[in-house]
Amino acid sequence: MLMSTRVSSQAMAKMSMVVAAGCWGSATTMSKAILEQVPPLSLLILQLLASTTFLWAAVLLSGIRVKLSWNIFATALLGILEPGIAYLLMLYGLEGSSASTASLVATSEPLMVLGLGALLLREKPSLSLLAWGVLGILGVVVALGTSAPAAPWSFGKDDFLLVAGTLSAALYVIASPFGLKGQSPLVVAALQQTAGLIFIVCLSHLEIFASHRGEIVSAAVIPALLSGVVQYALAFWTYLIALKSLPVSSASMYLNLIPVFGMGSGYFFLGEELLPLQLVGAGLIGLSVFGSARVALFDTSRDS
Repeated sequence: MLMSTRVSSQAMAKMSMVVAAGCWGSATTMSKAILEQVPPLSLLILQLLASTTFLWAAVLLSGIRVKLSWNIFATALLGILEPGIAYLLMLYGLEGSSASTASLVATSEPLMVLGLGALLLREKPSLSLLAWGVLGILGVVVALGTSAPAAPWSFGKDDFLLVAGTLSAALYVIASPFGLKGQSPLVVAALQQTAGLIFIVCLSHLEIFASHRGEIVSAAVIPALLSGVVQYALAFWTYLIALKSLPVSSASMYLNLIPVFGMGSGYFFLGEELLPLQLVGAGLIGLSVFGSARVALFDTSRDS
């Protein structure tokens, strides 16, 4: 009975990770389009306003009581890492970089998570999990290789911002399970999004960002708010639900699905062409996620 319950919770966790990856991938495509009409800092504030409003409304409707404590406060501060710092850097990098490059850089997050987990948490992934992770990275390289420029890839400021943002996100992934102990994922997501919003609003008043505020095209406000609900509220809520049952190393493998959803949403909503090689890459990524999920299930069964 206990084994059956554990497998059921693992299945729900895996489904939650797929939903989270889908939200992040599709909303990244939305953000790239909106950046043409809304500056990065303003876009992030609009998105987080929508996200926090949605999450706190869900908390109120669910009747969950939030008990203030130092642990809750520390958990909320993780929102400064992500979405705060991580998405601030990523949006500025995305503004001057291509969506393909952004997706390729984002695929380094699972490997960053595995490395940081081994370094900080002594959580050493199995060789089989690493192998499936490498296969996922290969799939992304194959899928995105068709859109790479003919000239050799050069590392510029925008690429550095994307890498720095991804590293911040990986640090959040490593730290987030500790704040979930005894807490509702919905409440944790609301607290972290609120902390991220406060952090970004405070940054927006610094002189260094004065020239980055710019004008907001009114027609882009609704899409910006909608993307915030998808990319932050729904994505982080389902992600935190997954971490209740999945170890960080296994959950991070599902992040490889983000560019797959990004390409799919680009095809359906932006009319971008999907080439055969991209479909092959997407298949390799799917195989990678399936394989890593089987490894996680086997490890759980063995431990029980």
